[in-house]
Amino acid sequence: MSEYIPKNNLDSNLESDLDIENSIDNEELNNISKNEPEELDLQNDSRKEIELKIEEVRADLDKLEAELKADEEHKKLKEDYLNDKITYEELSKSVVDIYNSYPNEILKEKSIKFINSHEIRDKNIENEQEVYKKLKQDFLYDKIDYKQVYEVLINLDQKIQDRQLSIENIKFLEDPEIKAKYLENKEDITQISEYYSELSFAYWHAAQYKLFNEEGIEKEAISLIETDLDYREKSVLANPEAYIGAEDRDYYALATIAYLKKDLDELENIYSKMTQDENHPTFCNTQIVERFVKGLKERGKIDYKKDYQDL
Repeated sequence: MSEYIPKNNLDSNLESDLDIENSIDNEELNNISKNEPEELDLQNDSRKEIELKIEEVRADLDKLEAELKADEEHKKLKEDYLNDKITYEELSKSVVDIYNSYPNEILKEKSIKFINSHEIRDKNIENEQEVYKKLKQDFLYDKIDYKQVYEVLINLDQKIQDRQLSIENIKFLEDPEIKAKYLENKEDITQISEYYSELSFAYWHAAQYKLFNEEGIEKEAISLIETDLDYREKSVLANPEAYIGAEDRDYYALATIAYLKKDLDELENIYSKMTQDENHPTFCNTQIVERFVKGLKERGKIDYKKDYQDL
């Protein structure tokens, strides 16, 4: 037989149960209300992170697309240049335009490697052989003088990226017939001095070309610079006036040798002389040597391209 519960007690218990349920519901609602801003913040942060990731992926895809496009355009340019459909000037301009369309460090490196590739370099040399041949004939047969030879060689030196033709200029100047022609008149000290000066200049730029485009050639570069200095000395001995105002170049060459030897003490000593010399004419060279000092101090090793170009 079931226990009898009075009605008023039943109502009281029911109300108590409802109060407990309402209390629990209200507490849950309060907790939800309190946590809702935090959850919304987390959702917003997550959304922002996702959006940033998407932007990074898109940027990477754009960069990759630009690099692949550059590879294809470089391939076409090389084919046209090697088949004489375009000039070197047109090739160089196109390479710059490709880089400027989407500049980044990888594309810059690709552009430099492309323009200095062996195939392009060999074609450059091949294209200029007729110029050297004609220059030799004109000089030997007195159709032009040494000053005009100098102008042609300077133009060739500066025509191709990174002084690439400086090595060809050395071959031209060291040709026995050319050398004999320059030195035939022992009384013409200006022409003799100019010959050695041109050789000095060519060896200096040959060293720079090597340092920009080849790895592990510090000893070879030092040898080239030392030859440059030897010819500078011969130029001055032939005509002492040729040295006036040119001390800066000697400082610069000696500083470069010290840098390549990682001789920081000697490098700092030369830099100090450059900054204190009242007759010092070329501020640009001082800045380069200053970067040599800074780079060698910071890294303890050389990085010619970085320190020369202030990358």
